[in-house]
Amino acid sequence: MNSPRERLAQILKDALKDAPPEELKKNARAAAAAILARLNVADREEFDFRCEMLEQTAARLRELEERIVHLEKSGKTAKADKTAKAEKSEKTAAPAGRKTTKTGAKETKSQK
Repeated sequence: MNSPRERLAQILKDALKDAPPEELKKNARAAAAAILARLNVADREEFDFRCEMLEQTAARLRELEERIVHLEKSGKTAKADKTAKAEKSEKTAAPAGRKTTKTGAKETKSQK
């Protein structure tokens, strides 16, 4: 099996036989384009565009990672605050046998 380089060399060798310079140039470009198309390579414009998109994506990823770290830190603080509030509310909760109604009034089991 011939490599792309060997195929290109063979195509160019065949094209060089008795061809005028303009036709040679045209054939060489066509041969090179055909081989590059088979190799599935990107042109310079597409490559530059993809590089730019990759840089933007990497920057956005760094921003989101920083945001996650910030949210995790503030989440730990908020979680600690919630835990402290829950413990405080448990201490001030109604005694056993009493229930707080929606209006905040306390009723005993006999009032139910």
